[in-house]
Amino acid sequence: MSATLTVVGLGSGNPDRLTLGIIKKLKAASVVYVRTQEHPVMAALTELEIATQSFDGLYETLSSFPEVYAAITSKLIEEARSAADGTDIVYAVPGHPMVAESAVSQLRQRCPEE
Repeated sequence: MSATLTVVGLGSGNPDRLTLGIIKKLKAASVVYVRTQEHPVMAALTELEIATQSFDGLYETLSSFPEVYAAITSKLIEEARSAADGTDIVYAVPGHPMVAESAVSQLRQRCPEE
């Protein structure tokens, strides 16, 4: 991969609980992907002028959650592979990234191979 891919958690939904470190990471990123725009923190990210791209469309076009998470994983890996050196890609998920996040598990498994 030519880029750095970082996963962050957006917490349970209270924007006041976002850490300063996560906000700094989101602001410094070249591109920020979010699993969904349907999260209470998204309004705060908009106020902070953090542009995001969501994967909400995949939920509408694919027939199962496993397909959605596989597509998210593939998209993020492809973006990182094709990005210029030094590009910082952030994938932000609701809650904690290590709890019930299938795409994060897939990324942890596939990224070392890629």
